[in-house]
Amino acid sequence: SPPDANSGVWEIATGAVLPAGLDCIVPFERIEKLDAGRIRLREAAFAGQNIRRAGSDIAIAQEVSAAGQRIDPALRMVLAALGVARIGVRRKPRVALLSTGAELVADASLPLGPGQIYASNASYLEASLHAMGAEVIEKAALGDDAQAFAAQTRRLADQADLILSTGAVSMGSRDFIPAGLQAMGARLLFHKAAIRPGKPILAARLREGALLVGLPGNPIATAAGLRYFVVPLLRA
Repeated sequence: SPPDANSGVWEIATGAVLPAGLDCIVPFERIEKLDAGRIRLREAAFAGQNIRRAGSDIAIAQEVSAAGQRIDPALRMVLAALGVARIGVRRKPRVALLSTGAELVADASLPLGPGQIYASNASYLEASLHAMGAEVIEKAALGDDAQAFAAQTRRLADQADLILSTGAVSMGSRDFIPAGLQAMGARLLFHKAAIRPGKPILAARLREGALLVGLPGNPIATAAGLRYFVVPLLRA
């Protein structure tokens, strides 16, 4: 029937403001257009149908995000929809990577000599840390040099929140990190865990305040140590 003074049928775009006096929306594919001024409904229409009222997504005083939540794409969408352009956040944790082992070859274009292997842990850790939202401030290869380890660790302790080393944490003659940390006055938090691979993992608090986690050099042990120790640490 033709609309009277209190009713009518309007065509509007999806998401548009509902004209005053109207109370439901019927999708275009649910109607049959008869001519320029008439349509036929293919199903019943009821008040409130397909209407999203202003303010129904987020109510006034509703908490949008709790402190400590990571700003992921979904939360960015919510904030943008609310007109929130800037929020207070924590800075990214700063992590330094130290690789030990004279057998490591960092340049994949070079041929391997007897007993050598291509370095893979640093690339894996850097990519994983970036994906977690951490900032990798430096990567250094130290060979089997205990003095270089001590010097680099002291230098980075003022810049990094966390230093991740790979290798030299087990019981061999070249596993110098536990003794090196003791000589530096670091406080050993633990050494070895009931996990395999990754048993020789250690953690220490440096005198400067930074944390150091020593991951075993085996790539799969490095991955296990990162997943079960470093990831929860950085999340916290």
